[in-house]
Amino acid sequence: MDNSIYLHEYSRSSNGRKHQLFIRPELGLFYDVSPKGRIVLKANYGFNLHGDVLTLDYKRIRYQGEFYQTKHRYSGDFISTLLANEIKFKA
Repeated sequence: MDNSIYLHEYSRSSNGRKHQLFIRPELGLFYDVSPKGRIVLKANYGFNLHGDVLTLDYKRIRYQGEFYQTKHRYSGDFISTLLANEIKFKA
């Protein structure tokens, strides 16, 4: 049995923009460990307002004699987190 994957037909498209516009709501937690220091935990989610950045449409994939299709989208949305120890040098 042939375990190779053969790609017979696919298409690629992008939104063609050089710049993307994001909305980035942020959530932060702060814990004071001393008068001059604190621990910070922040998280934000970036939502792309211009739709999918890239779309790959695999229309005919052959694997073990069977044909399949799938579509992959990259929206550009992201999640970021920050864990930090903040120290103040001046009061």
